[in-house]
Amino acid sequence: MGTRNPHGAKISPKMHPKKSPAPALWRIVEVCVGVIVAVLVSSLLWPRYARKEFMGKMQLALEELRKGLASRSALLFGAPEAISIDERNFSTAIAQLQNLLRFGAMESKYFRSRLPTYTEIMSCLSRMASAIDTLVQSLPKEAPFRLHLRAELEKAHAAIADCIGVFADAEADSSGRAAAIIAMKESSAQWREKLHALRQTDLPQSIPVEQVLHFSGHALSLEEIVEQLSKLGALIDSLPTNPLQPSREALIPVSPPLDPFWIRNGIKACIAVIAGLIMQNWLHPPGASMLVLATWVFTVLSRLYVGGQGDRRAFHCLVYTAAGGILYVVALLILSPALSDYLVFNLLLFVAMFLFGYLSQAIPGVNFSMQVALLAIVGAIGLNAQRPVTFQSIIGIYIGILSGMLLSSLVQRLLWPVLPQWQMRDRILELLRLCRLLLEFPPDQRPLWLHQRLALIPGEAMTWIVVMNKPDCPEDEPSRLREYLRTLRRAAGHLLTSAGNCSLCCPRRRQKMATRPCFRCEK
Repeated sequence: MGTRNPHGAKISPKMHPKKSPAPALWRIVEVCVGVIVAVLVSSLLWPRYARKEFMGKMQLALEELRKGLASRSALLFGAPEAISIDERNFSTAIAQLQNLLRFGAMESKYFRSRLPTYTEIMSCLSRMASAIDTLVQSLPKEAPFRLHLRAELEKAHAAIADCIGVFADAEADSSGRAAAIIAMKESSAQWREKLHALRQTDLPQSIPVEQVLHFSGHALSLEEIVEQLSKLGALIDSLPTNPLQPSREALIPVSPPLDPFWIRNGIKACIAVIAGLIMQNWLHPPGASMLVLATWVFTVLSRLYVGGQGDRRAFHCLVYTAAGGILYVVALLILSPALSDYLVFNLLLFVAMFLFGYLSQAIPGVNFSMQVALLAIVGAIGLNAQRPVTFQSIIGIYIGILSGMLLSSLVQRLLWPVLPQWQMRDRILELLRLCRLLLEFPPDQRPLWLHQRLALIPGEAMTWIVVMNKPDCPEDEPSRLREYLRTLRRAAGHLLTSAGNCSLCCPRRRQKMATRPCFRCEK
């Protein structure tokens, strides 16, 4: 016989207050066991270390820089064929390095102790990328700088590309990097000596100002690349061979300002989850246990995966999931009798998780298909097929996932929707703000995150341009946006290399007209 509460309602023996702590304690035990098992498996079976992952991603980023420099060198010196590269590859590599810095510092105190070194390495990569982006246009064939310095500049470009290739080689050691840096500096010194000799003649007085300014940017970009490669070599050599030994004193790098987008995203997730709890507790719809989980998953991740369209096609995805979910329901109805066997259930779970990991291992981030697959696997496990599984329970999972998606889509589209055109606008405005911020700091006092954001923004904007090819977008708009973004990226690169630095190729009489001293040479 059940007891009665103070209001007279009958209480089931299973819900007696004295027994209520038991399910909570067992849930805590289950979570702890799951965490321990996950840590043991990930540590013993093919473990992955942040320091190794970082060096591998760094080498991929350097290889993209080498291809970019080779392509631009071919265009500058009139080679018959130029190397074709993907503009988003380097930004993707930098984004992966940034994720490693964020999550690797949480997983390992040894990686965290060397976080300043890894952060400076990312800054070097970003500054080299900005310098390489400026090497786009070429001087006229009859330009004096091109006629007198062509041979030396070609050797300098080749030496820099070779040095970057050595850094990108996983088998290169410290001596190989040092030799490549020496060769690069020697070739850089040759064209600088030739330029110095050219400045002693009367020829620079007759060179048009436009050509002087153009070659000045080219010279500063080459100097920037040489300087950052030398610094990169010193940073890599400072990393100890023993992973347990700190490389330097821990200095906390300055973090970038918080993006308001994440605050808005948290508010949206909170509103969506509260609405899901209200529906679960008051309306008691079928599959109420999946409703809140689905609402939280689809709202928190906000469809910001690489190549996604944000919230633009949220209701389209709901329709696709509703149609594909019918096959999921039929499969569960067929497999439910066999799932009561432990062996069959574990085999099917292993196959499902293996396919999920195999198909998603190369995807950066969590896309919409991965979200649906995770919820489908969780729903299948929650059926507990050791007991008779009813049709209503299977349909409940289906309805719960769709209800969560519908609620999440409504919140996402009504509150601060993530749309490609708005994201493009925000990225461009952020790039312009960072360009203005470049002028406020001397080159040696700029925060490291500033260089990282300058390297990330073009790739982020390009991913949004890719999806802006639907009927509501003019046909020529994506190409115009790409060209506009390339122009802004080159402008940011010129500001990064030239702001606060004096030119090496301007005649002396023009240098004396400068009213602001150079931060590098204090002249």
